[in-house]
Amino acid sequence: MKKILVLIVLCVLFGSLLANSKEKEIIDLLNSHSYFIHSQRTPEYEFIVDPVNIITTYYDYQPGSYNALPLHIQPEVSQPNGYPAGGAYIAFHAKETAGGNRRAYFTYIDESGNIVTTATISGENLWEGFLGIDLDPVTADPFVAWHVNVDEDDPQEDLFSFDFYHFAGGAGLWNDPSIVINNGNIETPHPDDKFIWPNVNIGPSPLGSEYRRIYVTATNATDHGNGSAHNPMIAYADFTTEDLDNMTPFDWNYYTIPQLDEWDSDDPEIYTQSKLAFVTSETDGKVAFIGWNVGHGFVVFLNENYGEGEYSYFHDDFKKYVPNPQNQDGSYRFVDDNGVPYDSLNFFFRYSGYFNAEFTEDNSKIKFIANMGMQTDYDGLNLWWGYCIYPKEFYFDVETHEFGFYDLYPQGANPADDTPMLPWDLDEDGIPDNYDENGIVQYVEGWPFFYYLSAASNNLYRLAKNEEKGWLAAVWSDGLKARYAYNEVPGYEDWLDTPEIAISVSGDNGASWSEPIYLNANPNDENYAPELEGMIPCYINVGNKIEDLGEDENGDSHGKLHLFFLDDNSFGSSVLGHGLENGGMLKYAALDIVFPNSSTSDNHQIEKNDFLLINNYPNPFKNSTNIYFEISKQRQKDSKLEIFNIKGQCVKEFSLSQNQNSVIWDAKDNHGKNLGSGIYFAKIQNGKTDYIHKMIFLK
Repeated sequence: MKKILVLIVLCVLFGSLLANSKEKEIIDLLNSHSYFIHSQRTPEYEFIVDPVNIITTYYDYQPGSYNALPLHIQPEVSQPNGYPAGGAYIAFHAKETAGGNRRAYFTYIDESGNIVTTATISGENLWEGFLGIDLDPVTADPFVAWHVNVDEDDPQEDLFSFDFYHFAGGAGLWNDPSIVINNGNIETPHPDDKFIWPNVNIGPSPLGSEYRRIYVTATNATDHGNGSAHNPMIAYADFTTEDLDNMTPFDWNYYTIPQLDEWDSDDPEIYTQSKLAFVTSETDGKVAFIGWNVGHGFVVFLNENYGEGEYSYFHDDFKKYVPNPQNQDGSYRFVDDNGVPYDSLNFFFRYSGYFNAEFTEDNSKIKFIANMGMQTDYDGLNLWWGYCIYPKEFYFDVETHEFGFYDLYPQGANPADDTPMLPWDLDEDGIPDNYDENGIVQYVEGWPFFYYLSAASNNLYRLAKNEEKGWLAAVWSDGLKARYAYNEVPGYEDWLDTPEIAISVSGDNGASWSEPIYLNANPNDENYAPELEGMIPCYINVGNKIEDLGEDENGDSHGKLHLFFLDDNSFGSSVLGHGLENGGMLKYAALDIVFPNSSTSDNHQIEKNDFLLINNYPNPFKNSTNIYFEISKQRQKDSKLEIFNIKGQCVKEFSLSQNQNSVIWDAKDNHGKNLGSGIYFAKIQNGKTDYIHKMIFLK
C-alpha cells in the first residue's frame, strides 16, 4: 500500500472560529448572483425528553452498529393482537464493570420517553458486541443480531434473536439466540473469512403479503495481506407471524457478491477497501449496498428482486477536482516544502466509514451522510489537509443512476451543484473571499469528528427520515473548537474536551437543508444546551423515524428526533488508547424540531412581500457607502441591518425606524473603530427570512 502522509494544515483562522451559530449563518447565506437570499435558517428546537441514563459502560466506543441505526421506532399498534406499541427499542453493547464482559443489551422506551427496561438479551455471560436491529412492521417485534464466540474455535459467530412483543404487548420476552452466520462452517470466498458486525433489515417478501423477508448482512474482518476489504455476507429468510408464534426455525439462505469478493485480494493491484451500508425498501423488492471504495469512488450494488440473483454495479470516480487558489501576489496557496504548487487538488471521501443509508422519495433515491476532504495525488503521494473536511449528503438516483451530493456545512452559494463548496470562495465568484495581512488566502476550516486526535475510528454520520412528510435529519459531531482548544488556539480555552452535536434538517427530501443546530455543554457559548451540562456527548445516534408531532398555532410543523449517545467520563475512547479507562453513561434524549414546510424551503426563493431591495453605492467603496433597501410595511417592525465581516462576526448594527430606507456606513464597527479593507456583508433580518448583500471596502 502507498504510504499515507498526513498533512495537517493549520491555516489562518477565520470562518471556522465563529463564536456562535448566529455568526455562522452569514457564511452559508452568500450568493453572488442575487441581491437577495432566502435561507432555511437554524430551525427552532427544544428538548422534550432531557437526557436520561440508560446504563453505565466501561466500553467507551461505538455502542451501536457501524453502518445501521441502533434505535428503531415501533408502529403504533402491534398486530395481530392489537396491543398498543409506538415505543422505541435500542440495541447496543455495554460493559457494566471495568473487569466484566462486553454484553449485548436492549432498552425499551415507551411513547412518552420513559425507560421501561434495560437488560441483556442472552443468558450467556460472553464477550458480545456490535448489534444490528430492525423492527417487524406487523408485530412491532425487534429482530437483533450480534457477534460472539459461543464455542472454543477461533472464528466468532453471528447470533440472532427476537423479542415477542406481540405476545403480551410488552418488552423483554426474547427467544433463545440461534446462530445465523457460523463462521468456519459455511462456504465463503476464502476459508479464513470471518463475517462479523452484523446488521438487520426487514422488508417485503416475494412470497406474499403475509410474509416478510429478513436480511442479516455481516462484514468480512479478515486481513488477507492488504487489510480487510470489508466484503459482505448476506443471509436472508422469509417468515410469517405464525412462524414467530410457533417458534419455527428460520430457513436461512446465504450468498456473497462476486465483485466485492474479488476486491478482497492478497494482490495489492486488485485489493481495494469498501465502506458500505445495506438498505432495504419498505414497500418493494429493492435492496442495495451503497457507500464508497478507495479505488472506485462512489459505489452502489443494486438488486430489485428482494436480494435474489445478480446485483447491478454502478460507480462514479467522485474525485471532485478544484483549482489551487492564488494569493494576492499571484503565488499559490497550497505548495510543497520547496514552494512548488500542488496540482490535482480534489475532494474525496475522507474518514467516513460509519454511516447508515435510507431509501427516500418513494424508493427513487438512496441517501447517506458522510464527508469529503481535500487531498492531492501530487507526485504519486496521497496528501490530505486535516482542516479541510466537510459534511455532505450523498445520493444515488435509482431510476436515472445518477450520483450527487449536497454541501451541508458550509453550504456556499450553490450547495446542490456538482462542485464541492470551496472553503476559500463561499460566494463562488472565482475570487478568494479573504486574505490575511500578508496576502495569503484564508479559508473556512472543518473537523466533523468529536475527538481532536483520531478520526478514522471516531467518525459517525446518521440520517433519519419521515417518508410521508419528506423530512430528513442529518446528524454528526463537530470537534473543531475542541481541536482548537487542544492546539492552544487563543480564545478557545473553554472548549477543551467539549465537542458539539450538529443537526441539519430538510423539509423537502434533501432538495435544501437548514443551517445546523449546534448543541454543546460550554456555558459560555450561545449554543450551550443546559440539558447537556457537564457531559461529553459522543457517538451520536438517532432514531430511524422522525415522528410527526403535528402543527402549532402558527402552522409550523414539528418532528420528534430521538437521540442515543455516550456521555464519556473522560474525553476520548480508552478502547482506542485515548482518555482514562473510567467509563461513561449511555443516554437517551428526544428533541422537538420545527421542520421547514416543503413549499417554502427553496434556499433562493425571494419573498417580495417582505423586502423589495437591498443594495449599496458605491460598491466597492473607500470611505463610506450608502446602503439602501425597501421593506414592506408588514415587516418594518423590529427590523435591523447588520454588517458582518468574512469571519461571520457582526461588526456593526443599525436599528431601523419606521419608513427608513437607507443607512450610511463609514466602515467603522460598533465601537467607532476603523475596520480593515475586505469583503463585508449587509444583512437585513426579520422573522425567518434573511437578505444579504456583498460589499467590498477598499482603503
